[in-house]
Amino acid sequence: MSRKPRKCSLIELAISTLAEYNYLASKWQRDSHTLRISVGYMLRCQRKQHKVSLRELAHRLKISPVYLSRMERGLRHCTIEWVRKIDAALSAPQEGSNEHQT
Repeated sequence: MSRKPRKCSLIELAISTLAEYNYLASKWQRDSHTLRISVGYMLRCQRKQHKVSLRELAHRLKISPVYLSRMERGLRHCTIEWVRKIDAALSAPQEGSNEHQT
């Protein structure tokens, strides 16, 4: 009996990619630029899927839009902790939205 592979969110994929890179970097001292671009692209896709602007997400995270943009473009290293913060900020209902109101 074969099982279907579990669907993985972009955030889970980004975390697993970062964890794998951290392991490889410690062994072989590889350049992280390609990985940063990949993780940043995953974060940008997740943000756009939630229909949240760069400025809005930066405001939710209490960081500058420039800093967030640099993470999305792979110019700034994004840690697993930042990926989790971004996921939480995208998942949380925001004030003023019609979601979850009775």
